[in-house]
Parts: sequence; structure tokens; C-alpha cells
Amino acid sequence: MAYDFKCGYILRGNGADPDFERAGRKQQYMAEIVSFFVAFAVVLVMCNTYFKQDLFAPVARTFVTTIEAGSSPEIAKWLIIFAVPGAILQFIGGPKKQLGVLFATGMLVGSTITGITVIVALIIRIVVVRLKGEEGQSTLYILGAGSIAGSALYSFFTSTLQLGKKK
Repeated sequence: MAYDFKCGYILRGNGADPDFERAGRKQQYMAEIVSFFVAFAVVLVMCNTYFKQDLFAPVARTFVTTIEAGSSPEIAKWLIIFAVPGAILQFIGGPKKQLGVLFATGMLVGSTITGITVIVALIIRIVVVRLKGEEGQSTLYILGAGSIAGSALYSFFTSTLQLGKKK
């Protein structure tokens, strides 16, 4: 939600017109509240169907895998293998830049390619910010928010459309 408000602030001209900014924030806040209640209603209606089809969030499976790692040397090996690049990235980025955490989050989301995508995105961010400065950072905020929204919509609709299919 903070990125939503940041993008709105940038799109409205970085607060150049205080009245316009105030009105825009109010509209954005109301949209956030409405979307929260719509999401809550959808979850309330769909949760049983979702869980009956074993469509659990990937992070839940990751936690189960981590717990089971004590009984499987193969799983423990892969956890250690991915812990090393995460620790290296965290060390390179320093304590204020959570590169290792972002990489780990990418790994938790679904697959190895997601973690690698996070690394590529971070490299692109570093290059754009060095070349374009604050203007590039603003563009990346908007691009990131749009990408997250698009990904969320894609995931929602592909999951929702599969609910009616029989296995």
C-alpha cells in the first residue's frame, strides 16, 4: 500500500499542487479501503473451494519442506546451497539493502527462476538509478507497482478460472 501511495504522489507531480495532492490521496485511500473489503469478501466466499483443491500458498509448502529438512539430507543440501548465495548477496548489499532477503523471498514465492528474476531486477535497478538518478528511481517505482498489480491480476484470474475445472 505504501508503494501505491508513493506512485500516486509521483503521478500527481510530487506534491506540486497541495489541494490536488490531498484530493488524490483521499480518493486513493477510499479505493484501498474498498479493495480491502472486496478482497475480504472474495476470500470469505472462495476459501473453502480453494483449500478443497489443495491450492495452498507456496510459502506454506516452503515451511513444511523446511520442517521436513531434518529428515531428508537432500532437502537440507538444497537449503544450504541457496543459503550461501543469499548470505553473499546480503553481505554485498549491506545491512540497509536487503538483497539476501529479496533473493530468499523470490525463492519462497515459487521457484528458482523467481529468485534469479529478483537478482536481475536488482541489477537493472542499480544500473537505472546510476544512469538516471532520482528520475530513474521514480520510473522504477511506477514500473514496479504496475508489474506487481499485473502479476496479482494474472494469478487471481488463472487461479479463479481453474476453480470450476474438475481434476
